[in-house]
Amino acid sequence: MISSQYARLLTRELDNLGIAGRDYLKNTGLGPNSVWLETELGLDAFLQLLRNARQLMGEDALTQALAKHHRIASLGMMGTAMMAAPRVRDGLQAMASFSVVHAGYIRFKVQAGARQTRIVLQFDEPLDDCLDLHVEALFALLMDYFADMLGHKPQGMAFEIAYSASEKHARYMQFFGEQLRFEQASNAILFPSDWLDLRSPFGNPEIWALARRYLSDQLAQSPDHASNPFTGHLRATLLATQPPFPDIADVAQDLHLSVRTLNRRLQEENSSFRQLKNEATHEWAQRQLTEGTTVEAIALELGYDNPANFRRAFREHTGHSPSEWLRSN
Repeated sequence: MISSQYARLLTRELDNLGIAGRDYLKNTGLGPNSVWLETELGLDAFLQLLRNARQLMGEDALTQALAKHHRIASLGMMGTAMMAAPRVRDGLQAMASFSVVHAGYIRFKVQAGARQTRIVLQFDEPLDDCLDLHVEALFALLMDYFADMLGHKPQGMAFEIAYSASEKHARYMQFFGEQLRFEQASNAILFPSDWLDLRSPFGNPEIWALARRYLSDQLAQSPDHASNPFTGHLRATLLATQPPFPDIADVAQDLHLSVRTLNRRLQEENSSFRQLKNEATHEWAQRQLTEGTTVEAIALELGYDNPANFRRAFREHTGHSPSEWLRSN
């Protein structure tokens, strides 16, 4: 399922062009007012709507419409949480944790590094000929988010795209800049990690708390939105964090749960906070190694008494010493 807000933006563009609803709703199974009356749409119906729009508007016009008008408000309560969050880091953590509430098949994996942070876009469903529309619209949305936080057009971002470039992409440089790389391992945005600590000029503690409570309730009440939702929430929160990592009491408070209830939820999903924190710690360490950070500096950041203890823990987790792991990666 996906929020109807995306379809509403698209049908508004089609209506403004004078395209009849019977044409752009063909084979979607949707009625004339479905996108306005329903809060969610099925994925198949939404993808067919995209295909119809591409045929009726043309490739360039559709792509430009999605990029130009796909603002943070289209993310509903999740977008509200991102804007009201005290810092960019908190906003991105909310996005990574709660994206499945808004679009059940889209996930954002935020990987915070010492110098560079990566946001990886992941899709649980095959999107086939609509993949590029999703990736490029989400790239544009995140660029707008950073522009709102920075107060100017973002500089220093890079974009990795898993598919091949087509003719339309030659015109993308004016929008995304020159740091656009195709045929990469994943679809991802890279940006300077110091942006994580930017304060949001729209930060509002009351709205931030209300938005998180609403999203947490949706996560708890609608487990069909995601497999193992609480494990996913904690994993997303920890991956988007730099040391020192939060403890379980902090995470439980953010979810408006007791520590006991959160532990029970995780146990039901065959995971634990200790396991997830250990995974996040070592994934962070691995990213630092690939960025050229020394073992001594990593050990200090993670709170180890000495580098030898970190090396021992790293070997227990990966089966390799830091230098061996780095050579093989």
